[in-house]
Amino acid sequence: QLCFQSQCEVCPLCERGCIAFEPKVIYCSGPCANRIGRNANYYASAGCSYIWCCDCYEKSRRDTVEAQGRVFKKSDLEKKRNNELFAEPWVSCDKCDKWIHQICALFNPRKNNPHSAAKYVCPECLLEADRLSSASSVVSVSKSKASFSNDKKSATGASTTTTAVTGAVKKSLPYAKHVPDANDLEQTRLGVFLENWIRDRYGAAREKELRYPPTIQGELGPEPGKLHIRILSNYSETCKVKPFVKRALPSYPDTFTFRSRCIMLFQELDGVDVLIYAMFVQEYGSDCPEPNRRKLYIAYLDSVHYFRPRRLRTLVYHELILAYLEYSRRNGFTSAYIWACPPPNKRDDYILHCHPEDQRVPSADRLRKWYHDMIRRGCKQNIIVGSCSLFDEHFEETVRPNAKGKGKKSKEKEKKGKKGKLSDVATPTTITRSSSPVNLHPDMLKSEQPNSPNKDSSNANNNATAVETASVSSSKDRAELCMNENTKTIRTGNGLRAGDDKMLPEDYERRKQSKLAMLGKLPYFEGDYWPQEAEELAKEQEAKKEERERKTKQTSSKKD
Repeated sequence: QLCFQSQCEVCPLCERGCIAFEPKVIYCSGPCANRIGRNANYYASAGCSYIWCCDCYEKSRRDTVEAQGRVFKKSDLEKKRNNELFAEPWVSCDKCDKWIHQICALFNPRKNNPHSAAKYVCPECLLEADRLSSASSVVSVSKSKASFSNDKKSATGASTTTTAVTGAVKKSLPYAKHVPDANDLEQTRLGVFLENWIRDRYGAAREKELRYPPTIQGELGPEPGKLHIRILSNYSETCKVKPFVKRALPSYPDTFTFRSRCIMLFQELDGVDVLIYAMFVQEYGSDCPEPNRRKLYIAYLDSVHYFRPRRLRTLVYHELILAYLEYSRRNGFTSAYIWACPPPNKRDDYILHCHPEDQRVPSADRLRKWYHDMIRRGCKQNIIVGSCSLFDEHFEETVRPNAKGKGKKSKEKEKKGKKGKLSDVATPTTITRSSSPVNLHPDMLKSEQPNSPNKDSSNANNNATAVETASVSSSKDRAELCMNENTKTIRTGNGLRAGDDKMLPEDYERRKQSKLAMLGKLPYFEGDYWPQEAEELAKEQEAKKEERERKTKQTSSKKD
């Protein structure tokens, strides 16, 4: 109970009392930039514009702390605890005097003018007024028909009475203006293409279920016309290359220009448009320098499981990504990069502020399988040529088996292998955070304008192949063993990690130089995973180097 009353009010729409919002997610403004946990102490400046965790506060040996180039005195900071709860606000109906949650009633307090004479009427009173007005009109019409045969004047009087009664009801309950919905948002060419594509695929799935009912019975879901897709963000931005990457790869340009878009999917549920799915993408056009030229980067995906029916949720999400790839393919883009990286914590959110409690966070393997299923669907529709991992495309794939220093176990395995007891398939290594470059179909060079999504694309050039593609089946199917008697090289679909126990020291050095050479062809995206990891790794190495130098100076000073 958050209202501090003896008896909490009950909302007539949701039949619940005080509801607390999800706790606000706050991060440390200090060097760690970590998330401050629930019920943890922290220090905040005036207005809570800057926040420091206890570790950063105590590690600062001075009387001040820094954040974004600004200096604050520790004495001016206020110690707080991350346990605040904010309740959903209420609004009172001016007709029935009932208290209703503002979100349940779709009441916008920012548009409310407390000095205005306009009154607020709850949805229940509006529905009751509609019922009374419709009932009075039906009664008046029936009376007018009966009296018209007897007296024409009485019919005129009945209609006058009806107008007066209906007008009185409408004057006593002032109806609000039209509330803008998702359909009223500005539409773009990309939005029209995606919306038509999704409605066609969703409608075909519904018709198929009507002809062949599924084994799991459930609701059929809203009609295809209830789905709306809008592009709510579309602007140009510049991606700056991090200093460490620039020092390691001087051939890299200083900046990459790209266009950022935000694609959102709405579904009308019970008369209200609900945001179901959101996706942020980055488009690096033909004017962008290599290696980002004509590349796509799907930066973030996020959704809530309110889509109806739930059994068609995966279909709609897959088709939305494929529709965007098809649109981009027709506009000249060649590859798309996706990170299969789920949130590390259930409370961590990518786009939407919070998620339902019963919504599960997919694991890395499940999310990777989800993307592989989408890629298979795209290959069947001639949208995608193939896919591979970031390691397969931009790093060396072949290594020689370790011929020296074999232990007893390896010799025993070889003996078993000669007898036919050893499996002939090498187990591929997998990477938890893997980026999948998706090579789009090569007929995009025709500069074709995006038309109807139902257009047949079977006349595409199927003979063209991608530069480096791999199968999108399971890891066991992707594993490929190619044993040559002369070279004795092992190739695997996912490659082998650096530092593998089968690698000789000279092979490791050779492969290290090859990786540095291939890094110049590796696309660099804003907010990408590998530049951040490289920057953090470089900082850690520099800190360790400084620590070693400090220790050597201390030891040398003690000896002196």
